[in-house]
Amino acid sequence: EQIKGKLLQGAFTSSAPPAARLCDPVVDTPMLVTLDQLRPYEHNPRINRNPQYDEIRASIQTRGLDAPPSITRRPGEEHFIIRNGGNTRLCILNDLWKETGEERFFRIHCLFRPWSNRGEVLALTGHLAESDLHGGLTFIERALGVERAKGFYQLESDAALSQRELARRLKQDGYPISQSHISKMQEAVRYLLPAIPNALYGGLGKPQIEKLIVLRRSSEKAWMKYEHALVEDAHHKQLFQETLALFDQGEFNYERFQDELLHKMGKLLAQDYNRLRLDILDP
Repeated sequence: EQIKGKLLQGAFTSSAPPAARLCDPVVDTPMLVTLDQLRPYEHNPRINRNPQYDEIRASIQTRGLDAPPSITRRPGEEHFIIRNGGNTRLCILNDLWKETGEERFFRIHCLFRPWSNRGEVLALTGHLAESDLHGGLTFIERALGVERAKGFYQLESDAALSQRELARRLKQDGYPISQSHISKMQEAVRYLLPAIPNALYGGLGKPQIEKLIVLRRSSEKAWMKYEHALVEDAHHKQLFQETLALFDQGEFNYERFQDELLHKMGKLLAQDYNRLRLDILDP
């Protein structure tokens, strides 16, 4: 009777709250995850489609995932994220899963790497390095990625960062880049991107960007030399960017922009075009 009574009792219940999900591993650990558990890294420096997208897709569709991405997870978050490089592969896997419904695209073996107190900057520099290695970034994509890394470093140290110190920290975290190149990147983000976003995101190359940076600097010096003769209220930065913005449609033409800038500066500064050209192009 006692046994019968126990069997007829209700199911065992506990007043304790439900257990939270298991803690993530504290060391690098192989892990099988599904696509619905994964999210791309939201600070991925790549903005444009990877130029090797079609080749990578064909390889994954034929051979499967030869090099699964490493993943991580921020404390308290539900989804895993790509840790350093692999957003393109994740996008392709999602597309192939939707198209084929094949499990081999839905469940993937990854290497989980624990999140650290420097997780944000390590993830970003990892993505910069991997993206450069596998399908190069455009100049402006690199520049914006480095600018974001600078913000993360400044949060770490709670202090402003010089270009030299930024170069040192990037090298320390596996993304070596010179101080002079950082200077050009910052000028491109500050002075060029507001005026010609289409040209820059479209892949305007380093040689033309460097010529624009040199022209901006030299034309600013000439402006300061002759600004006492201004015929109306104007500022060099505004003139440079407004003139540059006129050439953000179609293929960018540096020579036409240079000519237009010199003509407008000549009128505003009451200076002969050829004299101004000598000051700016042959200082």
